[in-house]
Amino acid sequence: MRNLRTTSEEKRIALICKILTFALFIGYAIFFTILFHRQYWLGSPYQYSADLHTHIAFSRLGKNMYSLTYYLLGFADKLVHRGGVTCIMLTSFLLLGIVASKVLLQHLMPKVNRWIVWVFAFLANMFFTFNLTYIPHIGSLDVRGMLNFNVYHNPTYIMMKPFAIFSVWFFLRLMNKYTEKGIKVSEWFIFSGLMLLTTLFKPNFMIGFSVSMLCVLIFDFIRHRGKIFLRCVALGTTVFPSLAVMLYQQITLFGADTDSKMQIGFMVGLRAMAYHPGFKILLSMVFPIVILAFVFKDLLKDRKYTFGWLHMIINLGITCFVYETGHRLSHGNFLWSSFFAIGILFIVSITKYVEIARERRIGALALSSGVLGVHVFSWMNYVGVLIQGGLGY
Repeated sequence: MRNLRTTSEEKRIALICKILTFALFIGYAIFFTILFHRQYWLGSPYQYSADLHTHIAFSRLGKNMYSLTYYLLGFADKLVHRGGVTCIMLTSFLLLGIVASKVLLQHLMPKVNRWIVWVFAFLANMFFTFNLTYIPHIGSLDVRGMLNFNVYHNPTYIMMKPFAIFSVWFFLRLMNKYTEKGIKVSEWFIFSGLMLLTTLFKPNFMIGFSVSMLCVLIFDFIRHRGKIFLRCVALGTTVFPSLAVMLYQQITLFGADTDSKMQIGFMVGLRAMAYHPGFKILLSMVFPIVILAFVFKDLLKDRKYTFGWLHMIINLGITCFVYETGHRLSHGNFLWSSFFAIGILFIVSITKYVEIARERRIGALALSSGVLGVHVFSWMNYVGVLIQGGLGY
């Protein structure tokens, strides 16, 4: 009888999630099409601040053409209805990011109903750093985090994000099988192609992801006492095409005709952007940290959950120690990899949140749900500020 009640309850939840998914898709598409429309027609130097006009200008001038984004924006810019095409294109990439999040989450939670997974995919794309500035008596304090998986002012990041999520998904598929069976030629090309496409939009993803992959390969090589050397090499070589493109991109960005160079220094770039950057980073990670406190034992048992934290720590290291000089010092361009990494950490933390819910650990579920609610409400506040023409980040 209990199983029947559980099944009936799950069916009702699934139906609610199905309706919610369709409503969210429609609302998401309409809202962000309007937002991008305002960015396009009322953007810099007018009310709506975003990088969209700068990137379109790059495409018109043929300047710093290191990203596939500029070619797509340039193509749209030549059409009669260029504004509408540009807005729909950017919104389509955002929706593709939700689809990619769903694919990744379904891989991590194969037994969870797909409509429930869709809702969590939307939650992942509503994740925003803790922003407590809207609370009375707290708003005057500097209590807004720094790392945001979901930002809407930068077209290169918007277009990179879905393919980066697909790349992580494909790697996690391979991670648990390559040591036993190796990888097929078709898998090599698919995985390498996904990373290459991601890099063509924005190089930041591969900076941290390639190092994270290397750490996994070294660990597995040692764990298997060198017996899987060729399998490690086969998987490792998938990054070579992307690294070649990255080299070209770095030459373009830090060539002789620019005053910007890469330097090493702890928190130098972050302090140029904000006060108390360490505190702001912690504010960005409250939900993953709370979940970790409840499932700490899984950190070394669940390889995919471990990878989420490894990937986050490596990207944080890059963000904290690498910075740009010159006029780009305060631009925070080495934050982008951590922006994405916090999203992957959030997604793997969602899987543990679902486990806590299934185990009916009421106290842990209540606290983690409350924290999750603050993250999502902060996102709502963020997009509310954006639609009114504010920065919100």
